[in-house]
Amino acid sequence: MDQRAVFTERLKRIDKGRQIEPEGVIGRKAQKKMARKYGLAAQRKREGTRNLFVMIIAVVAGGAAMLAARLAYFHLSQIEGLPEGFYDLQGRGSALIAAVILGFLMAFFGLHGKGRVPALLLGCAVMHFGEAAVAANATELWASLFSPDYASAMAAKGADYVLTPTG
Repeated sequence: MDQRAVFTERLKRIDKGRQIEPEGVIGRKAQKKMARKYGLAAQRKREGTRNLFVMIIAVVAGGAAMLAARLAYFHLSQIEGLPEGFYDLQGRGSALIAAVILGFLMAFFGLHGKGRVPALLLGCAVMHFGEAAVAANATELWASLFSPDYASAMAAKGADYVLTPTG
């Protein structure tokens, strides 16, 4: 099949006003319809809502990772017989455990790229700095997770952030 001949034949059809393409050739109208349905703009629209949902999940997962790290370090520090350097870590110990949990979340749940890592870190930071406010508002829960002494100390730190029904 000669491409020049096919092209000139197509040009003749276009000049005559018959723009119906032969079978197997996609015309401009079909291309526009497919671009509207499956093109980059349609993909961006779908990705936008999906990405927002994943970002919310990443922030919550970051907060949960920091909470799990605090719990793990708190209960591990209650065990006697561990190396002396472990007890000296304090906040850095929970940060190290949180880093391991975040690495697991990024590797196995795909929470990396497209701003998801900053969302994970934001969740960690919110939980790290907002732990006192959470402990002040949910003292019974915090006392059941940690020791009552630790829960009361954290609740005292977050006394300014207690939510009341009157506002």
